[in-house]
Amino acid sequence: MSLREEIEKLILLEQEKLATHERKENEFHARQRERFAPLRKVLDELLGSVESAYLRGQVSDQSATIEVGKSTHSRSFETDIRWEIEPNFGTRSSGKEDEGLFHEEGGFRVQETQYYNSLGLFHPESAEPSERTHVFATELQVCEYLAKRVAEKVAFYRHSAGLANRAKA
Repeated sequence: MSLREEIEKLILLEQEKLATHERKENEFHARQRERFAPLRKVLDELLGSVESAYLRGQVSDQSATIEVGKSTHSRSFETDIRWEIEPNFGTRSSGKEDEGLFHEEGGFRVQETQYYNSLGLFHPESAEPSERTHVFATELQVCEYLAKRVAEKVAFYRHSAGLANRAKA
C-alpha cells in the first residue's frame, strides 16, 4: 500500500469518528428536548401567570431563561434574579470513540444568578452577581422552587409600589 493510500485510509477513519461523534451529539440533544418538553409547558404557564412588568423569559425546545425584576421608568427591565433551566447533563473530558462529549444526568439544572442592582436589596456595595447551581430531581421541584421565588419577589415589588403610591397621596 502506498503512503497516499495509507493516509487516505487514516482520513476515512477520522471522518467516521467525527460522524459518530456528531450522531451521538444529535441523539443527546434530541433526548434533552424530550426530557424538557413537560417542563416547557409549565414554564410557559408560569411566565403567563405574572405581569410582564415583573417577569419575563424565553423558553426553547431544551432550555429556558426566566428573569424576575422590575420595569423601570425608562422602560428597561432591571433583573434581580435570572434562572437558566435545562435537563441536567455532564461532560466527558475524554471518552471512548463511540461516545459523545455530553452525557445525561438525572434531574434538572437551574443556574441561578442574583444581581445586586440599584434597589440595594442585598449587598449594595457589591456589583458582582452571585451564582448558584441547583439540581432538582423532578419537574415539580423546579416549578415549586421557581414559583416560590417569583411570588416572594413580585409580592415585594407590589408592596413597594403600594407604599410609594401611599407616600405620594
